[in-house]
Amino acid sequence: AVVSTQSTGDQTVEFLNRCQRDPRLNEILFPYHNTDGTKKLIQLYERDKSKQKVGQITLEGFTNYLMSPDNLPTNILNLPVYQNMDQPLSHYFINSSHNTYLTGPQISGRSSVEIYRQVLLSGCRCIELDCWDGEDNEPTITHGFTFCSSILFKDVIEAVNEAAFKVSPYPVILSFENHCTPRQQQKMADYCIQIFKEKLLAVPLDDPKAQLKP
Repeated sequence: AVVSTQSTGDQTVEFLNRCQRDPRLNEILFPYHNTDGTKKLIQLYERDKSKQKVGQITLEGFTNYLMSPDNLPTNILNLPVYQNMDQPLSHYFINSSHNTYLTGPQISGRSSVEIYRQVLLSGCRCIELDCWDGEDNEPTITHGFTFCSSILFKDVIEAVNEAAFKVSPYPVILSFENHCTPRQQQKMADYCIQIFKEKLLAVPLDDPKAQLKP
């Protein structure tokens, strides 16, 4: 697919203004996209030099733009934390992940340890672990009664421990959907204690107003 910035009607500029720009924005502070600005974006994200020269962008270049900082879904000024973060946990909307382990459909998708690192590094603070009995007394994570592959619970806990606080100091909630027998539940608890160590909130806070240490 090729979108030309030189054609009549200018498809790329039209797309940026019609689909990517919030019409409620102030036109002076957030002016409409124009041909010159769009050409600069093409120069930045289109890798095909021949397309750059004629002001065109391929599907690959267009995808590069969509995934870039120039296409953030929020105002970059709002990225730093500016909210009051001293309220109880229940006072906040929490960036959460459902079926975190899956990289595809929940009937036949592949489970991945790496995806836990990726969602935590992207700012997610609540992740899901669907836990089932595995072989050799090793609990696994998978979507039960489906064709999804399984991953080891221990590997996931190690990945979470590695990535949990790299981009955010705020608490990580582990949402366990627990289908394990008591024996493997004990194994799960042992892994959490051994791997998370002091990072794990293992007992209730005495003071309801107490703050967790980053």
